[in-house]
Amino acid sequence: NTIEVNTNTFGSGIRINDSKANGQIENNSIDLLQAGHGIYLSFAENCIVFDNTINMLDPLQANYGIYLAGVTKCAITENTISGSGTTGNGNVGLRIIFSPGNTYCCNNFDQTQVGTYVLGPSSATNQFKGNTFGTNGTDLLIDQNLNPNILQSVLGSQEHTQNQWVGNNSSAIYEGATPEFAQQFPFFVDLSSNPNFLPNVVTPIGWFDNTPSTGILAPCPEESCLSIEAIDLNEPDIIKIVNNGSVIPYIEVVRWELRRFLYRDIKGRNSSNSIINSFKAAASNNTIGGFEEVDNGVRKIYSFSPTNISLTESHIDQTLSDLDALQAIDDQLVSAVGANFNSLSNSREQLIESSALNSLALGASQQNLRTGRGERATLLHPINSTIATLTTFEENEKVINEDVLSYFQNGELSTSSLARLQAIAYQCPFEGGLAVYRAQALLRRITNKAIEFPDNFDCLSNNSIQGMANGAFTNTSSNTIQVFPNPSTHEATVSWSIPIQQQGQLVLYDMIGKPIEQIPLEIGMEQQRFSVQNLPSGIYLLHVQIDGKSEVIKLLHN
Repeated sequence: NTIEVNTNTFGSGIRINDSKANGQIENNSIDLLQAGHGIYLSFAENCIVFDNTINMLDPLQANYGIYLAGVTKCAITENTISGSGTTGNGNVGLRIIFSPGNTYCCNNFDQTQVGTYVLGPSSATNQFKGNTFGTNGTDLLIDQNLNPNILQSVLGSQEHTQNQWVGNNSSAIYEGATPEFAQQFPFFVDLSSNPNFLPNVVTPIGWFDNTPSTGILAPCPEESCLSIEAIDLNEPDIIKIVNNGSVIPYIEVVRWELRRFLYRDIKGRNSSNSIINSFKAAASNNTIGGFEEVDNGVRKIYSFSPTNISLTESHIDQTLSDLDALQAIDDQLVSAVGANFNSLSNSREQLIESSALNSLALGASQQNLRTGRGERATLLHPINSTIATLTTFEENEKVINEDVLSYFQNGELSTSSLARLQAIAYQCPFEGGLAVYRAQALLRRITNKAIEFPDNFDCLSNNSIQGMANGAFTNTSSNTIQVFPNPSTHEATVSWSIPIQQQGQLVLYDMIGKPIEQIPLEIGMEQQRFSVQNLPSGIYLLHVQIDGKSEVIKLLHN
């Protein structure tokens, strides 16, 4: 496909939301004339993004060439992403957010502000390989800067993966990381093989390690770059993630999401490592194992009854063929006379009758699919409901599972379910987990609208989350936010217990994510009134941001 994206806000050439289907996005040419994204994957699995060309033509407005949010088990291979300058607020070639377990092979990045940007648990040990960085403002940026005291962003160790840094001012930056943090996930390079394996600037010092390799292999073999290989149980990164005695202070949600991904891959495999076996035993009896059982059941729902799926697709194809045939007959009837007119009319009547029968068969096969999927969703409800949650990110998973299963049963979600999803979608992912991106993708799919959700990392940027070596965290902010009256009729008031010290704002959204009103808040304020008198009755979401603390509150308007 040849695609142009012409927008001054948000828009995507290709977007995949909430998909577990095997699919391939290949050989597309996408031009971003102003802002927007080339390819946007949101909570997707099993996708191959291969041999696409993306041109970001306005460096001051362009967002991202390829954007991954909550994506796992995907291969991003041999794509060429070019900008038109090394400045801009976005202008990022590849943005990876909360996306563990993907492969990145032999992509090319040139003339961007940032070639590849990584945030959150996005481990891809030894799977970031053969990529070439030309002239970029920063070639590789792993963002540890939101809270330097605790690990929040991971790409994983890379052992002789042969990335090449060919620009004159090439750079790889683990921003905000101490040398001790960065050296836990080193890049091993062999300069005797190729001096371009080392960027000109590496921060912090010691992150890249010049170590001779035992042999230079092709960096992007098809078997590992157009599919996802099983995790090597001997990789040191795995022990660092699953070992409860690890000295690395992770944010709890980061470690939990990485462990969930690892458990899914290794749960059925044998290992002689006692640490891995202890982890698998423990995970099978906690929330990681409980949610994996539900996730596996949902995957089976999607693939339920291949015969019915094929039959439904066959009926849809026949319906489209009948419509084309009817259009062809109608075009001929305009000028037909006599016997030819009668013959065409008879053919038309016969086609309408056969099309009606096909439509009935289509409806029956679709109903069989809905019924079968609904029955299987019913069996998963008690499994999900008995999972005991202790944290916000665990409870979010439980809530979304409940809504997904209800959607399979009823074909729609209630207003209260949509409100719950909306509230999760606006959370900070370092508190709400990967479920934040899952909620965003699900809302886009259910509403069939390209809703944009602002990045919300306030829970880290104001250091309200403090980490300890065992991975636990606590939110130290004590500012209590309230809205009253709720429900409201004419006017609502937001109050908070600690006066604003730096900055704040209120943003009121409708249920499909459209901002209705934005109100800046000044230093010293303790409350803010706003009118809802002219708004239609319904449910709204109030996004309150005060001194880095962020909270989403459901507001009912009568």
